[in-house]
Amino acid sequence: MAVRAQLLLAQGNLEHAIAWANASGLSTEDEISYSRELEYLILARVRIEEGRTDPAGPLLHAVLSLLSRLLKDAEEKARMGSVVEILILRALALHARRDQSGALTTLGRALALAEREHYIRLFIDEGTPLLTLLRQAQERGIAPDYVAILLSASGATALGLQASPPPRLGELVEPLTQREREVLQLLASGASNGEIAHRLVLSLGTVKKYVSNITGKLGVQTRTQAVIRAQTLRLL
Repeated sequence: MAVRAQLLLAQGNLEHAIAWANASGLSTEDEISYSRELEYLILARVRIEEGRTDPAGPLLHAVLSLLSRLLKDAEEKARMGSVVEILILRALALHARRDQSGALTTLGRALALAEREHYIRLFIDEGTPLLTLLRQAQERGIAPDYVAILLSASGATALGLQASPPPRLGELVEPLTQREREVLQLLASGASNGEIAHRLVLSLGTVKKYVSNITGKLGVQTRTQAVIRAQTLRLL
């Protein structure tokens, strides 16, 4: 249901996305856990959009508090893909709050971390609000080469020229192996690489290779995105 809410939000159906958030049992005040990070990030996206009509109100403040706690947990456990994604959402929340300086500073940090791993989809999948921020970052000379790549990629996507579109149901270029499906199931449960290695009696390096294979086959760049894509494709 959380993934469905994210799809509704991407389609501009804020009303139904808010309905999911209100019925989800999740709160920006909850004690966070990695096993539900995906849901909390979707909750944050919904509340950011909901909060745009009241920039000075309590909703965006609560979202920023939630994102700060999620960021601390991701940084402590060195989940860099999550760190970048959370920073992007934090930049969007600050932008919605009309804190332009804070938004660009936070986006700059996300860009600095993401450029090392050449993340693309993490940025362009956030849609128009982030593209607006990226253009402003370009004007300020923030990570100019990388921002130019992201803006170019977003233009290609908008024109239907994306080189590697996300796979649709039944259209994986290469299917997941049985072992990759087992790793994917554990990823969806929130297991760390170390926990997966222990459960499946594998080396940590082998687990990392499986995770890399899974994200590549699903056309995504992070564990969180892999879970979302796999649920969309009914692989979970």
